Amino acid sequence: MATIHDILLKDTSSSQLVDSNELLENLIQNLQAMVPVGKSIALSLEADHVLLPQETASGVAMVVCELVTNALKHAFAGRDSGSVRVVFARGVEHHTVSVSDDGIGFNPEHANGFGLQIVQATVAQKLHGRVSIVPLACGTTVTFDCKAE
Repeated sequence: MATIHDILLKDTSSSQLVDSNELLENLIQNLQAMVPVGKSIALSLEADHVLLPQETASGVAMVVCELVTNALKHAFAGRDSGSVRVVFARGVEHHTVSVSDDGIGFNPEHANGFGLQIVQATVAQKLHGRVSIVPLACGTTVTFDCKAE
């Protein structure tokens, strides 16, 4: 994760802006190394180029990292392959981020793990947004938004 820190900390001024696409590309490259040995799980990214304040960028990176890590750990139990897709879409008042997998699915009623609590708190407090979890027939999509500044 040093690359992510390098991007976020290359300038310590509070006015430093971080490109969302560059940030998430580097994050996805680092997370690809976390795919369990023997599994073929593809990580992909579709991200608009948006200049984000460092605090927003670090919050987005932390939440995406947690969601992708959770998908890699839990979504592909009993399977050797799959995919996780991250999408960052520019908005006028809020930007939208989604992390989708084609794994075994997730029951939102059991959404009480520590990782998800961190995600919800970070999105609410740091990004001024909301989280939604949508279970699909094959997989799960978690979407959150962050205030556009």
